[in-house]
Amino acid sequence: MMIEIPTADGSIQLELTAGQSAVLIGANGAGKTRLGAFIEQQLSGTPQEVHRIGAHRNLAMNTQIDVVDLKRAENMLRTGTADGKPNHRIGNRWHGKPETALLTDFDHVVRALYSEDAHLSSQHRRAHLADLTVKPPLAKIDRVKEVWESILSHRRLVVNGAMIKVRPAEAEDTTKDYDASDLSDGERVIFYLIGQCIMAPAGCLLIVDEPELHIHKAVLSKVWDAIESKRDDCSFVYLTHDLEFAASRRGATKLVVQNYDKATNSWAISSVPGNVDLPEDVLAKVLGSRQPILFVEGDSSSLDLSIYRRVYSDFTVIAVGGCEQVIHSVATFSRHASLHRFGCRGIIDVDGRGGAVRETLQAKGIHVLPVSEIENLFLLPSVFLEICKLHHFGEAESQGMLAQLKADVFSIAAAGIDDWAVEATKRELDRTLKNLSWSSKDEGSLDTEFRNAVAAIAPVSICASGRSTLDSAIKAGNYEKVLELYDNKGMLSKAVGLLKLKDRKAFEEFLGRTLAANVGEALTASIKAALPAIGSSVPAVSSPHAAVPSSPSVASSAGDTNSVDIPLNATLHATLSDITADASAGAGDNAN
Repeated sequence: MMIEIPTADGSIQLELTAGQSAVLIGANGAGKTRLGAFIEQQLSGTPQEVHRIGAHRNLAMNTQIDVVDLKRAENMLRTGTADGKPNHRIGNRWHGKPETALLTDFDHVVRALYSEDAHLSSQHRRAHLADLTVKPPLAKIDRVKEVWESILSHRRLVVNGAMIKVRPAEAEDTTKDYDASDLSDGERVIFYLIGQCIMAPAGCLLIVDEPELHIHKAVLSKVWDAIESKRDDCSFVYLTHDLEFAASRRGATKLVVQNYDKATNSWAISSVPGNVDLPEDVLAKVLGSRQPILFVEGDSSSLDLSIYRRVYSDFTVIAVGGCEQVIHSVATFSRHASLHRFGCRGIIDVDGRGGAVRETLQAKGIHVLPVSEIENLFLLPSVFLEICKLHHFGEAESQGMLAQLKADVFSIAAAGIDDWAVEATKRELDRTLKNLSWSSKDEGSLDTEFRNAVAAIAPVSICASGRSTLDSAIKAGNYEKVLELYDNKGMLSKAVGLLKLKDRKAFEEFLGRTLAANVGEALTASIKAALPAIGSSVPAVSSPHAAVPSSPSVASSAGDTNSVDIPLNATLHATLSDITADASAGAGDNAN
């Protein structure tokens, strides 16, 4: 089937066949539900069967439903009326509000399952009377039971005529049975969704709005994997803002719904390309953002992320792991200018990078912290004094605490200088080895080239240079330089102790509360002043639809022209060496 979605500068065509799926990702208010309703109405009245499951759904389950003629039951489920006319669907099923109506069709799902079971039972009885060898058919309610129990293995559904009960898996008799209407919200919604999809006609397009609603993350993918496997004759279109769910639909065409223009009844849509070397959840965040992107180190639970989101509020901040992942993400993003309308930047720790390397990285949109790691930010005088104020220490006492902190930092750095120099040298060797380039054409010359390259690296000299630089900073009392060079999480513990806090966890909880509140504005300002200044005016793409990378099943068209497939094979793969190669000349500046 072909689905045509109007856009500001033409349209995007989405082609799906049986067994294929598409995921439409977007923030709340982006127009996903409206788009689902549009697709349903576009296909209504055509030979293509379509069934939309709304996000606003009443999950009250009644198992005591009368059995009716199967055709009438199916019609009620699909159109809301017994005559089954698609043009009555909006008025009867959606009550005239296809985008916002509360879907109250759980009774219809149960009735349709009961009626199909009764219909098959009646047919089988007649067939069995004529031929005793005829085997009983599998009813759709049996398939629902099979899928439901495969997901919720601690329960069993007991189907007995027009009645559904639940039995704990370990129970051996009926004494612990209870009515299925007493299931939890999650258990009921899984039954509801399975029932809706199993009852859909053959070859149907199933549009599912918020497939993640009321379902625990641990079983969400399993639910839809099981449903899709049972309905491989159908196509699925999912409307979601759950990035983890979107990433779990491997092989699906993925589109990001950015916004809806009511005046033109059109959508701004981008495609998640399949040839970009970034995780799908990161891609979804990039395409779904309405701000520039800032890639940072850490993960979703790290202190770094909360700080950066507070300070760089004009950016969508995405944590992608270590510094190499940040560098790679920025490089990949930069090569795919059509991914986003705003652009991106990155921030990484110093990790011994010298001035020339930093300048090269910054030219490529990657900024370097002024301290060796994020924890050292809170040891900077301006930041530490603001934290002291928030803990109601007086000026004189705060200055005394800062003096003690500096003494502690110098002492820790002096005691650990030898170990630090070795670790810093290891990082330098790792970078140097990664930046080696090879020109050999045969085995012998490659061996010679390798040996010469390694022989030119002097670990002892690098170690001595680093030790000398840190030692000079300590002896000169250059506190900020020591914080730039020396990475030791134990130094933060000294600050925590001076502030009379219980431990580092208490300190991080304080920071989280403070940065989120108005009382933390001065602290936020001091951190912002210490961090790199990153302007939000970054290169933009002229149109969100220009050169949209797409899966082979997605095409764009404008006006009345024929649709044109958008190519996927552009050589846009970025590697870490692309970023660091230009910096190799400054690799020896680490100790400066």
